[in-house]
Amino acid sequence: MKAARCWPGLPDGAPRVLVEEAFLERLARFGERSAMAGREAGAFILGKAEKLRDGWQIALEELQEIEGEADAESFTFPAEAFLKAHQRWRTWSVDEIAARPGTTCVVGWCHTHPGHGVFLSPPDLEVQHRKFPLPFQIALVVDPLAESADRRMGLVAWVREGTLSPHLPDGIAYFPTAAPRQADQKRPFAVAGQHWNWGILPLLAAAGWWLWHHGF
Repeated sequence: MKAARCWPGLPDGAPRVLVEEAFLERLARFGERSAMAGREAGAFILGKAEKLRDGWQIALEELQEIEGEADAESFTFPAEAFLKAHQRWRTWSVDEIAARPGTTCVVGWCHTHPGHGVFLSPPDLEVQHRKFPLPFQIALVVDPLAESADRRMGLVAWVREGTLSPHLPDGIAYFPTAAPRQADQKRPFAVAGQHWNWGILPLLAAAGWWLWHHGF
């Protein structure tokens, strides 16, 4: 992956999660569409999983959005979505994935909580335990309406069999937003300068007219 970053804040025992800026942008757009629709949305996360000496490493690459039952406070994956996912991406067992590290597979799932915060509810935890039990499979939650941009995306991962990393707002592994680009930081000053020019030019013109008419 080019210019990939590690998802920060995950505890020891969790997989190393690599993510590119392009994936984060797709994730943000996914959340924005959910907010505009006024209901939660869900997706499978596709990528690569590799078994290393000290644990798993995964790369988040694509979102496969799923049509499911949704309202403002819940999203339910249809049962056939899991069957189709397993048939297409062959996410059957740890041994199979470990033997084929370059194969695209389901590395986790994502859903939105527009305005409700980033966390896993009891139904979400049940989905993770029953449908995404492989040690490299993660759960990602997006709240596009969070007041702080640094708390809009959070990730939960397996740290050992049957145990997940923190999944409530105070402990979840958030992905902080990138710092503003230098050009964006300077833009307010440029706009202020433009306002100054438009204010001073009429005054200079008026002063020149008065001096010319009075012989100065």
